Amino acid sequence: MKDQTRSNLNLGAVFWNSAGSFASAAQSFVFLIAVTRVMGAEIAGDYSIGAAIAQLMWTVGLFDQSSFLVTDTEGRFTYEQYLSFKIFSCIVMVIGSILYVFSFGYSLEKSILALWLCAFKLVDAFAGYYYSVFQKFNRLDVSGFTMFVQNITAMVVFVPSVVITRDVTLSVAFATVAMAVVTLGLYQLHLKEIEPIGSPDFSLAPLVDQFFQLLPLFLGNFLYSYLANVPKYAIEHVGTNTLQTYFNVLFMPSFAINLCVRFFLRPAVTVLSTYWSEQNISGFVGLIAKLLAGVVGVTAMFMFGAWLVGIPVLNFVFGVDLSEHVAVLVLLLFASGVMVAADVLFYPIVIFRKQIATVVTYGIALAFGYLLADGFVLSGGMIGASLVYFVEALIVLLLFLGITCYMVFKKNVLPTGGEA
Repeated sequence: MKDQTRSNLNLGAVFWNSAGSFASAAQSFVFLIAVTRVMGAEIAGDYSIGAAIAQLMWTVGLFDQSSFLVTDTEGRFTYEQYLSFKIFSCIVMVIGSILYVFSFGYSLEKSILALWLCAFKLVDAFAGYYYSVFQKFNRLDVSGFTMFVQNITAMVVFVPSVVITRDVTLSVAFATVAMAVVTLGLYQLHLKEIEPIGSPDFSLAPLVDQFFQLLPLFLGNFLYSYLANVPKYAIEHVGTNTLQTYFNVLFMPSFAINLCVRFFLRPAVTVLSTYWSEQNISGFVGLIAKLLAGVVGVTAMFMFGAWLVGIPVLNFVFGVDLSEHVAVLVLLLFASGVMVAADVLFYPIVIFRKQIATVVTYGIALAFGYLLADGFVLSGGMIGASLVYFVEALIVLLLFLGITCYMVFKKNVLPTGGEA
């Protein structure tokens, strides 16, 4: 199967990928607003921790297949083999979600809410396969459009349902079913526009090979998601539901940095892979530098805006009083900028096929986070929780930067030619 990738992207792909990324970030924001406004901060705390669990389980469904598939320039596995593994990882996600949720000993009502949030993320995890396939075929317009529609559908169903039923769990269930129908329907409709993909190939050898190729990436991504949850779990241990809600509200603007960076990062991944495979190291290093410069600019812009008007806007939107927490907001944005810079450097490491390095890096950061978390939250509240996330992010950035520099220098291919 010949991949129809190109380094340039048409305007439609850029527009719809941007719109899809924006809708994806807005969906989490809108859901939390609806729950907080309609149900109050106490119920929103249960929703927030359930959403954090679902986000973690989502990494199991993904199994970080997307980054490997998109950078698989040699066609190591067929699309049918990738599809069979996606089905396998989603089944594991369902089993893992049930076991993980009930391990916390929550009430039945809180557990069922968390499981439905996991089901909601399951749809997104499965759809990630199709997103990657269309990206590989240089059809980010299809992937972006579908992502846009799926998230708009979820919001249109969820918000009125919360208002009418005042039942968060039921509203999540409605949104999950609607999103599944729309998302899978759209992708199936557009599959005829690319080379046909057959039925899943469950041959054992490719499945096992794919598992071991993706396992380090999955472990890294799982630990990465856990990094953001460490402060939230600490608040769950030693804080209150209201504090959990406030922290999640203050964390929400941080997703805007990730959203803006996605606009230029996702299209750049395939280009980075091509540069490396063609030994265009000048282009490779130059593009990484441009991406990191973009992260710095976006982060500085959001930090300045948050310092000026962030708290009044959040107070108005969520209907809570966060007037004393401007420092928490700015610190979380800075920490998120550091983590997004690390995300940029994650992709070169995947291209180098040094997946074990990501696992070790995230493991080190997670160990530090756990050592600090409860004590920092007990002594500093949300400032303490924010500092935990910043320390984790800084460790990941420094280690990823060191690995990337080492790989470039090791091959003695410093940027001395080619175009950036």
